[in-house]
Amino acid sequence: MTQSLTWKEHWTGPLPSPLAPDRAIYEPHSAVESIHVEQLQAISDRFESATPQEIVRWAIETYRGKLTVATAFGAEGCCLLAMIAQVRDKTRITPDVFNLDTG
Repeated sequence: MTQSLTWKEHWTGPLPSPLAPDRAIYEPHSAVESIHVEQLQAISDRFESATPQEIVRWAIETYRGKLTVATAFGAEGCCLLAMIAQVRDKTRITPDVFNLDTG
């Protein structure tokens, strides 16, 4: 028997905005509605020995237009942007990137 986690088991409606309870800030999408525990374990095991570049490429190819990256343009963020640019050059997939002002 395969155990699975679904949005419907945990949350049946949109996530309300704390500032405007009558508006949703997130609607669950059916495309990522259910994932099996075995699938999560396989992904986790694969990433144990993966390079950061392999993980970034997997995320970009898996989530495509749904992936958004925040950066404050520190050292780590610039490295991440460089990896994203390398993947973009090979796949022609560009995630949204925004500046996160940390102070």
